Amino acid sequence: MCHMDKRLVITEAARVVRSGGIFAFTDWIDKGGLTAEDRKQLGELMAMPQLITPGAYVERLTANGFELRYFKDRPLP
Repeated sequence: MCHMDKRLVITEAARVVRSGGIFAFTDWIDKGGLTAEDRKQLGELMAMPQLITPGAYVERLTANGFELRYFKDRPLP
């Protein structure tokens, strides 16, 4: 989801995923420490309009009726 508007995607997934269904995805996340310039470059050079924190994901997913079943942070080596 790194190149998409997270709010729109989560809202649409909530609309189309059947009750009991699974919405699985991967994304780059914000673990803190990015400068304003870092964010600007990610947006411009890599077409990443937003990076959000794991907590923000949980808030957005639960606000749209999803139940978080699994989260795994896989840091780069």
